[in-house]
Amino acid sequence: MRITVQPFDFAMAENAGAVSPFSQAAKAYDGPLYHQENDLPHPLVMHARAMREFDSAASELITHASEAAFQAGIDPTYKLDFGLVRHWQETIYRATELFDTYYSHIPTALGTKTDKVIRRRLEPLIAATKKRRDPWAMMCNRLKHNHHVLVPMRTRYVSGKTVDSYRVSKHDPSGALVGSPEFHRHVRSISFGVSLRELLHDILRTDQTAAKMVGVTGEYGTSILASTLRVLPSLQAWPNIYEHGQRATVEAVPGGYELARYLLVPIREAARQSSVTTADGVTNTFEIP
Repeated sequence: MRITVQPFDFAMAENAGAVSPFSQAAKAYDGPLYHQENDLPHPLVMHARAMREFDSAASELITHASEAAFQAGIDPTYKLDFGLVRHWQETIYRATELFDTYYSHIPTALGTKTDKVIRRRLEPLIAATKKRRDPWAMMCNRLKHNHHVLVPMRTRYVSGKTVDSYRVSKHDPSGALVGSPEFHRHVRSISFGVSLRELLHDILRTDQTAAKMVGVTGEYGTSILASTLRVLPSLQAWPNIYEHGQRATVEAVPGGYELARYLLVPIREAARQSSVTTADGVTNTFEIP
């Protein structure tokens, strides 16, 4: 399945700001708004702010992850540290704020708290948005409120291919730091290249859903997430040794972007894995994935 979004120009978008399906639809919307009654900015204002902050965080993550993979590929001693997981944590926080804007704040501004007819009309689309939002919001909440931690991992293959990943870990009553089963039931670590593409896919899908929420349809125009999509090709989508199957992705292509699914191709080479953790004086066991 591929959806092509009509032409955008990265250079123009960098100067003028990204334009999304939702922002275009909201500009054409001529119905009532209830944002002031609920102490919210105009939907276009809150959407633009949340989108810019996510775009900045995601593009910084991609830039640092691409550089780390390159350096580690040519230098086996290149240090694995907490830089990437800090960037990922910031990206997840900003993604959750953006999802909340789509899921809660925009529907409120459109009248879901005021008008029963509007609420019933938007319920199916809100449910679809919630389904895409919840896995990422759960990660954000576990990191923020349950003191889970992100453990960085690196898989380096004999050919020099390098895959950086993360593991969402928690402290169990025995004093051990272990992978959270909420995130690692099927894979013991999650690569940045694969995970970020899934997140971008969910955000762009949600933006299209939000465009339908305002009741304006038609051609989706110009660009969205201009900084992130410009640097995304530099981030390899190689899986680590635990990842397999199909994944969602977004691809920048001439004339637009495409939402698609692709099959992870395993790297069939000998590999060495490493991870780092921080001692805290209490934790006495650190799980090796």
